[in-house]
Amino acid sequence: MNGFSRRPPDDEIDDELRAHVQLRTDDLVASGVDRVSAERQARIEFGGALKYREEARDAAGSRWFEILLQDLRFSGRMLVKSPGFAMTAVLTLALGIGANTVVFGLVDAILLRPLAYDRPAQLVKVWGAIPKQDIPQNWISEPEFWDLRDGTTAFAHLAAYNAGTGGNLSRGDGEPIRVTISQASAELLPMLGVRPLMGRLFTTEEDRPGREHVAVLDYGFWKSQMAGDGASIGRDIRLNGEPYTVIGVLPDGFSFGGDTNMWVPLALDRAKPANRGNHYLDVLARLGPGASLERAATNLENAARKMAADYPLQYPAGSGFALYARPLQDDVVGSARIGLTVLFVAVAVVLLIACINLANLLLARGSSRSRELAVRAALGATRGRLTRQLMTESVVLAAIGGACGVLVAWWATDALRNSAAIALPHTRPIALDARVLLFSAAISLLTGIAFGIVPALRTAGAKAHDPLKDSARGTSAGAGHRLRSMLVVAEIALAVVLLVGAGLTARSLQHVLEINPGFRVEQLLTSRISLPASQYRDAEATAKFFSQVEERVRSLPSVESAGLTTLLPMTGRNSSGSTFIEQTAVTDLLGGPPFQKPYIEADQRVVTAGFLQAMQVSLIRGRSFNVDDTAGAAQVALVDEEFARRIWSDRDPIGQRISVNAIPKSNPPVLQWGRSSASSRT
Repeated sequence: MNGFSRRPPDDEIDDELRAHVQLRTDDLVASGVDRVSAERQARIEFGGALKYREEARDAAGSRWFEILLQDLRFSGRMLVKSPGFAMTAVLTLALGIGANTVVFGLVDAILLRPLAYDRPAQLVKVWGAIPKQDIPQNWISEPEFWDLRDGTTAFAHLAAYNAGTGGNLSRGDGEPIRVTISQASAELLPMLGVRPLMGRLFTTEEDRPGREHVAVLDYGFWKSQMAGDGASIGRDIRLNGEPYTVIGVLPDGFSFGGDTNMWVPLALDRAKPANRGNHYLDVLARLGPGASLERAATNLENAARKMAADYPLQYPAGSGFALYARPLQDDVVGSARIGLTVLFVAVAVVLLIACINLANLLLARGSSRSRELAVRAALGATRGRLTRQLMTESVVLAAIGGACGVLVAWWATDALRNSAAIALPHTRPIALDARVLLFSAAISLLTGIAFGIVPALRTAGAKAHDPLKDSARGTSAGAGHRLRSMLVVAEIALAVVLLVGAGLTARSLQHVLEINPGFRVEQLLTSRISLPASQYRDAEATAKFFSQVEERVRSLPSVESAGLTTLLPMTGRNSSGSTFIEQTAVTDLLGGPPFQKPYIEADQRVVTAGFLQAMQVSLIRGRSFNVDDTAGAAQVALVDEEFARRIWSDRDPIGQRISVNAIPKSNPPVLQWGRSSASSRT
């Protein structure tokens, strides 16, 4: 049969039988028989034919599985007969489906699923902000945290933590190892719904100064460093020289605040005076019953207004100091949403290009099979039967490619999970779970249909006698040339779009890498040093130790210069604090009226004289630090050009007086101003 008939033949036979029954019924009614009896008698008279049609339909329904098996076996034989085509197609599909599976696993774990905590929709992060000083997001200081606890009613729980600090762990007589420690108030882990795998979490009583020497271990750290030993509970360890007792192990897969080896109490001391400008705490809150984000925003707005009224020096008028709450989901995902979405679209385009490429291959392959299909059509195969067979071959090919793609995705996911260079936010393990595998199966099926439907319809729709005539004349058919050309054009267009996007991204990255940071980046080595507080309790002993370290490193034959700093540049972290400007009149950052004795938030570093030399940071005015700038000498400081421009405008900053992280009582440090000759941000 050429082309699609308007209706399947079986349906036409059924309609004809129903018409005969209806005509016989009408004749009986016309002879005086009531309609119910007439319909019954007509069905009895045609009962044999109706029974035959019902049996035929049942037989056809029971044979669909047998027909499917026949199509699958035939598809397998055809792929074995063309190993080169099959391997090329499977490899193309494996890479395309594998890439999509990996990226979907990331998108699913990071963007689509809720955070792996108890009632995550109620969790919010609390941030500070000083927009008029270009600080849209700032941490919270200890006094501000206590004010939030006392002055907000929208939160059922409020917890502070300081994630990802370094420390040294000692066990017995072995060598100490470097660990990552997170400090948290006792409310944090229960607020997240954490139930320890072993032992317990620390309590409110242990979250106090002098009683905080307990530790809860991360599951991965416990497995790798404690060999998963259950006897670890109650064991004594030493963190930075101080004794701690292991009291619990967190469940497998728990993640919060980055990679953390162990959690210890934050142990804030409310009775101890603290600087409001020392912003270093993350604050997590859970909305109370019936409380909304809008109510929390109102609470925080009132709290910020009260702080500014109670402490006008720390929060000067016009600075725009504010507090706000952000859903934890948005805070964790952050800017990764845009990047992952773009990546997902990119790999989807790659798979679409692969589908077009395979469609072209199938069209070309269909030309070589035209004689085979024409013979089958001449022997009675319908167009629908041929199309189904060709589609089965495409879906089988896609299924094999999808299976290989899952293997590629498994390898790539394992590499991503174990790569220290990948810093994607997530609170649940990135793995090929049931959802990801279901996605892989779905795109494999859709891919098989996508690249197979057009070649199947085109090849199966050719007239049965045309290939035979062409074969008899010794010519080759070129009916699919125009369609293949259109597919090639579409493939090239998509490839160009993808290449342009990749090129722009690479160009942007190149521009970022070419930015002069204002200091030398070549031939620099860094090392972190943490001193145990139990051995270095006073500033004099600490300063002596670091002075000896700097001198010994500088004396090494291969070392040109060496210096120390509290925080390396370009690490994504800062050390901000309130900086007091001693002036009778300072230009307001808003450009409004001047105000006296202002505090501003500024990023700070404490460095030795050798640090600027090692980094090759040059000054445009004033002098650098030298060996005479000791604790007993007059205190001096350097600022960058941006700081000087904002505070003193066009006035000379040399000799101005500031105080860092404290209200000055006497002898504020004399300011020395410096900037790298290549950058105004040094």
